[in-house]
Amino acid sequence: MIEIKELRIGNKVSYVGCVSTVNGLFLSHFTVYDNNMIQRNSAQDNIQPLIITPEILQACGFAEDNDPYVMKWFNEDIGYIARCEGGFTFPDSDGEPSIGYAMISLHQLQNYYFAIMGKELEVNLTAKTVPA
Repeated sequence: MIEIKELRIGNKVSYVGCVSTVNGLFLSHFTVYDNNMIQRNSAQDNIQPLIITPEILQACGFAEDNDPYVMKWFNEDIGYIARCEGGFTFPDSDGEPSIGYAMISLHQLQNYYFAIMGKELEVNLTAKTVPA
């Protein structure tokens, strides 16, 4: 389950197992667009995070880097994201986490990107890029 305070309109989430886009945030529920662009109302416990995977990073415009020591991906706008204990982080120049916590969900990555870049992270997800 995702706390409503973690989300912004436009975040990608899983609604009953399908990639959906948040388009409304209310005290008691969310509204989302499903893959068919049909608006659905949902209780908070029906919305699940999309866990960051290499496939999801690629759908967000990150390209895998061939570093033999660290699993990391590069995006022209924001730089490197790397695996760390508990998830993913943006490393500083010494390879240490620069944001103080590990991101595990796509909506966290979207929110971080928006906070730093001032624009939405383009996410091109299909059923093939999201684990079942």
